[in-house]
Amino acid sequence: MKIAFFANSYFPITYGSTVSVENFRLGLEELGHEVHLFTPRFWGYKYEIQNIHLYPSVMFGYKIKYPIAFSRFPKIQKEVEELGFDIIHAQHPFSIGCDAMRIAKKNKIPLVFTHHAKYEEYTHYVPPIIPQKLLKRIVRKKVTNFANKCDICISPSQTIKEYMQKREITTQIEVLPTGVECKRLQGGNREETRKRLGVKKSQKIIMFLGRIENEKNIVFLIQEIFPILKNDKNIKLLFVGEGSLVSGIKSGARELGILEQLIFAGLVKQQVVPDFYAATDVFVHASLTETQGVTITEAMASGLPIVAVEASGVIDQLENQKTGVMTNQEPGNFKKEVEEMLANRKKREFFGKAAQEKAKEFDNQKRVKQLEAIYKKAIDRRDASS
Repeated sequence: MKIAFFANSYFPITYGSTVSVENFRLGLEELGHEVHLFTPRFWGYKYEIQNIHLYPSVMFGYKIKYPIAFSRFPKIQKEVEELGFDIIHAQHPFSIGCDAMRIAKKNKIPLVFTHHAKYEEYTHYVPPIIPQKLLKRIVRKKVTNFANKCDICISPSQTIKEYMQKREITTQIEVLPTGVECKRLQGGNREETRKRLGVKKSQKIIMFLGRIENEKNIVFLIQEIFPILKNDKNIKLLFVGEGSLVSGIKSGARELGILEQLIFAGLVKQQVVPDFYAATDVFVHASLTETQGVTITEAMASGLPIVAVEASGVIDQLENQKTGVMTNQEPGNFKKEVEEMLANRKKREFFGKAAQEKAKEFDNQKRVKQLEAIYKKAIDRRDASS
């Protein structure tokens, strides 16, 4: 098959949707398919893959650095028509996603859409021109209308499928979690990475990986973790990612006298992500807005013990007290579980091994074959109706 991915974000941005795009792109190519990626240019970044088509863009700097594409770009329309795709896969319902829909409709190409996020939970990234409540309603309606014009929708988890149905999305929904490369994630260098981070052998690392923003429930996370750091100077909190809350976190840590126990790695290349997992002792996740939480899957594949807030996406992957620990948001509960995990090496090993075994269900090869089958279903259905 000749497949077109339309994505509003790609590397160097390392969001869950970006990882999903890349893992599926590589997996489909390994199966012999030809995959083309249409995405905004991130100025200053050198792209090293074939079959990438870059929209002209402008860098958006409100809260985070993000390229906004100039959609309806005639050159892209021409390239799509000349290449003759069998399927178009929209990764987002806005901007480039709308281009994907227009192009698919004009050229009578089946359109698949992955519902990567609870989009109304991300409206705070838009400058406060429209009231948040109104903007959330607009976004919900927009996403539902977009999804209902697609041939097939993909949900990263069963929980989000139910969420989509409640939002009156009536298009057929297939559940397909993002796959991860289990072997690659198990190949990180623990000792070298800890040395590079300035962490001693006697010290333990708690890691958060993701955007350091409100939708990741960061305030709750630091309220639970900071007292742990205050009580034990041999514990470090590692942030892998960036966001507008970094300065506030540093200020709070400075007041408590624990700033030197925080490590901010910033955005890192995907190739070195396994090193950070390998260097870590306990992985923490507090987000309430995930559709899957790819970092949870990666942490599982890396063999890490996980403490997470019980929420959408997470409950589709972790089995509480079997492959990880889930808590509610009652003050102190999350802190207690992290402390117990840090204090008990056998407990960390037990949950790490169980999580790693469970992660085999999310191996990328298996998930890519499922995506291939979804594409064939969309194509066959379109052929039968024409």
